[in-house]
Amino acid sequence: MSLVIVNGEKYELWIPETEEELEKTVKDHLKEIFGENSEFFDIKKKIMSESGVGSIPDGYLIHFNDEPSWFIVEIELSKHDLHDHIVKQISKFMSGIKNPESRKKIVDLIYEEIQSDTARYESFKKKVKSREIHSFLTRLFEKEPSLIIIIDEKTKELEEICNYVLRLETIVREFKTYVKKDGQISKHLHLVEPLTEITSPITPEVFAEIRGVIKATIAGRLVTLSRDQILKATTDPNIKKFKYRDWVVEIKGIHYPVKGLISLATGISVNEFGSAQVRPILEKLGFNVKKVK
Repeated sequence: MSLVIVNGEKYELWIPETEEELEKTVKDHLKEIFGENSEFFDIKKKIMSESGVGSIPDGYLIHFNDEPSWFIVEIELSKHDLHDHIVKQISKFMSGIKNPESRKKIVDLIYEEIQSDTARYESFKKKVKSREIHSFLTRLFEKEPSLIIIIDEKTKELEEICNYVLRLETIVREFKTYVKKDGQISKHLHLVEPLTEITSPITPEVFAEIRGVIKATIAGRLVTLSRDQILKATTDPNIKKFKYRDWVVEIKGIHYPVKGLISLATGISVNEFGSAQVRPILEKLGFNVKKVK
């Protein structure tokens, strides 16, 4: 079991017994995880498809950047059967939001929550600038969502699910808690990977002496990437396993997933970074990165 030592005091890894325990701890630190430029909505309402299939997510997140986006938030324990917990829940939820009435319901619930809190309403107005809030939400939720999974420990099973099973862009953030070794749960530390580290676009640095080669930090790792590495990734049979939603690299009329190319070229799992973060790298290497409907 891992140990953290701070100023001579020892802290041991605390493993939540239930998902509810982890969820409460996570929700006590939303701003640290998601950043000031995001709004989390703790709405527990079942979203149903026209045939009656549905699911209840752990929450919704709206992230404000140059292109606002929305996320389904799932908080999971690694000791659970992740296929059963994640794949089934997300499949049911995705069926639910295909129903236009379900999307309208989400928008209305979020709008009601914003209106019920004057301070939040004013804060939200500043973030959407001159746009009317309900209209902004309606347009935003016409887009397909991404998924954020917050988990106490990343596993190989989860990586495989994110890479090859889930049909939407997925970001995984690890959230660990350490408690003082004498058992005082009130004295604790959290180890968390903030969302902002993977939603902000990377500014790649070009090696002046080597044309077509750049270096950039992705998921905390400094990597060197060349145009040839990306082209090689397009010929890897595994590229067919990766899904894309709305951003692709077009090469000779063929569309390739942005995150899949970067993952194959670097060995970094697709759930460690966001599409918006790495698109500037591919553009700097001279590739045609485009949005598809």
